[in-house]
Amino acid sequence: MTKNKLNKIPELGLIVNTYLLAIIAFFIFRLLLFFTEMDRIDDTVSFVNILKAFGMGIRFDIVITGYIMFFPSLFLLIQYIVNKRFELLHRIAFYWILVLFSIAFIISAADIPYFNQFFSRFSIGAFEWISNFDFVVKMIVEEPKYIIAVVPFAVVYYLFYRMLKVIFKKYNQSVSNQPKSTIFFGFRILITLLLLVFIFIGVRGRVQKKSPIRIGTAYFCEDPFLNQLGLNPVFTFMRSYLDSLDPDNESISLMDNEDAVKNVRKYYHITNTEYASPIARKIIPDSISANKPNVIVV
Repeated sequence: MTKNKLNKIPELGLIVNTYLLAIIAFFIFRLLLFFTEMDRIDDTVSFVNILKAFGMGIRFDIVITGYIMFFPSLFLLIQYIVNKRFELLHRIAFYWILVLFSIAFIISAADIPYFNQFFSRFSIGAFEWISNFDFVVKMIVEEPKYIIAVVPFAVVYYLFYRMLKVIFKKYNQSVSNQPKSTIFFGFRILITLLLLVFIFIGVRGRVQKKSPIRIGTAYFCEDPFLNQLGLNPVFTFMRSYLDSLDPDNESISLMDNEDAVKNVRKYYHITNTEYASPIARKIIPDSISANKPNVIVV
């Protein structure tokens, strides 16, 4: 019954199948991350919470998939509304999906060694290492597991590309073999609007009126690893980038380091240069105490 309905609306079948394909791909990366961090799972972690983390992950994966699929879905549904196929829109939809999901998979693959190293999902902070490119290359060469991260990306990308071609091929065959739709024009518009509303709800991550899904939504238990496992690295990367554009989150502009050192040396009357630190100085007490108390700085 469902298959017959999808055949009557080929665009719907293409959108649903692409959604499922993308979510499976994201699930594979999350599963790989889980296995690389298995040492964090002990007897105190319940199996139910592990399932909840993966379930939460599907929600975040739907959000990212919705962002990527919105415009291709719109292009395809325009064809459905006017009851005519446009080759240009078809090609744009295919390459839009392929390119943007490829970028998403690159981020997902890079997220695995990034999380292993910093215990944090991928963010714009990863690009702070670009200035130390030599160090990054050395770290990758000396740690084989970072090179292995390329393998899952290559496999997932290849399978995704092949399956996406199959999905679009079936769509083309369905459109070519199917006579023009006799469904009322207004009803086709209604179906299109309903589909776009469902995609929009998926992008929000929730149906409630409150704010869209946030990083904090993934924190459902006391285990820090499971709380982060449900996040999608593309989501955390986008969120960190948007936060970096907020003027309230700008770094504090401090004075120049050399000026600061000169001022400290001036205020403390430091003239010697025998120490490695430019602000180090020898402390000579004015009295000697028989009892030497311990000083603890917290």
